[in-house]
Amino acid sequence: MPTVDQMKVIQKKLYDIANEHVSPTDKEDLLATGACMMKVALELYSCVMSDEDIMGMLDFIKGNLPTHREQMREKLGERTIH
Repeated sequence: MPTVDQMKVIQKKLYDIANEHVSPTDKEDLLATGACMMKVALELYSCVMSDEDIMGMLDFIKGNLPTHREQMREKLGERTIH
């Protein structure tokens, strides 16, 4: 299993790729890029996890949305995309 540092490197690379396709003013680009990333993640998870395990993980993620939103506010500041 990757270490925390290795996962941070992967996360940075993914953000770099996403930033190539996301405009600070275009909500559609952001939504499309996020949807593509979620699709890829689910496809990868489906290779090694049962549907039940994936659903449990998604339930866990749903419960942590406020935490992730706050982390993004700290990184980016308050933003409104029109």
